[in-house]
Amino acid sequence: AVDTETGNVEILNHAHVLDAGRIIDPLATDGQIKAALWVQYNKAFLWDVKYDPQTGTELHQTHVENKTVTMMDIPEPNGDQNNGMYLETIGTCGPYGMNGVGEPAASVGYAALLDAVHNAIGGDYTKFTRPMTPMTILKHLGKA
Repeated sequence: AVDTETGNVEILNHAHVLDAGRIIDPLATDGQIKAALWVQYNKAFLWDVKYDPQTGTELHQTHVENKTVTMMDIPEPNGDQNNGMYLETIGTCGPYGMNGVGEPAASVGYAALLDAVHNAIGGDYTKFTRPMTPMTILKHLGKA
C-alpha cells in the first residue's frame, strides 16, 4: 500500500518462489532466502546504489553509508518450504543436484517491489527511480 500523502510504502503481502535444486539443509535455505529479501527491500527502498554504465558493476565497496531495514521491517512471505516457496528439483548446476539460492533470490526481486509501487501510483515508468523513498514517491506524484 502506498500512502499518497506521505509517500510511505507498506508491503502487505509477498511471495518468493525459487527453483532451489535439491534442498540439503532447509534451515540454511530459508536463511538464504530471508537474507535475499533483506537485500531486495534495501535496494528498492533505501540504498542509492550506483553502477558503472560500461560494465554494470556496482560502484560501492560497502553499504556502511546506507541505512538498512531490519528483518523486523520485512513481513513474513506467504508460503514456506511445504507450500510452494521453494521448488525442489534436481539441479544441474551444482553437486548433488543443488542450485545456489542466495544470489538468484537477491538479484531481481527489488524490481518486483518497484513495479508494485508503480502499479499503485501510476505515472511514467521511465521516470521511476530507486530508491523509492517517500520523497521520491511524492516527487513522482507531483507533490514535492
